[in-house]
Amino acid sequence: MNNITYNIEITGIVQGVGFRPFLYNLARNRDLKGVILNRGNAGVSLTLQGNREDLEEFIDNVKKKKPSISYIESITANETEINESYNDLTIGKSEEGRGISLTLPPDIAICDDCLKDMRNPNLDKYYEYPFIACAVCGPRFTTVKDLPYDRERSTIFLSVKKQNQNRVLLSILTFKTEDFTLKHLHVLFAALIINSTIKRESL
Repeated sequence: MNNITYNIEITGIVQGVGFRPFLYNLARNRDLKGVILNRGNAGVSLTLQGNREDLEEFIDNVKKKKPSISYIESITANETEINESYNDLTIGKSEEGRGISLTLPPDIAICDDCLKDMRNPNLDKYYEYPFIACAVCGPRFTTVKDLPYDRERSTIFLSVKKQNQNRVLLSILTFKTEDFTLKHLHVLFAALIINSTIKRESL
């Protein structure tokens, strides 16, 4: 069966919500080849090659199986003719932000999987760590500095960079692990949101 090429553009809350890895795994499961990249405020762009049935099923599954914290405003797919033939599937380097967008991802409450890891004494990296987060939970709006949402465009990157350079703790606050409760985490997120609001209103 002859392969065809689709250009697919997706806009909405698709930054910082695990959308590119979701698209990658979905496309790989259909053995599609091509490239996936962030386009800043313009959303996510894909150039995929495969048979028509797999491409159409991919688009259908994007709508049905998208990450729960994402929101698709629009998805357009157009068949196109290109000379290039892709041999693999990759996530390309993000483009610079463009245009005006209000579709920033919100801060998401800690998920059940992270709570389970935080309470597991066998996981030294996460056990009783108050700032645990993953692709589907944790701060987004209060940490993003620019789009596209990549680590280097967030305050998380700056904190980690400072930690690597100065060998200091990443945490702003210090908790006694035996006294830590979810209430402390809620207070922390509230403080982050208030701080972010003050900064944005001062611009």
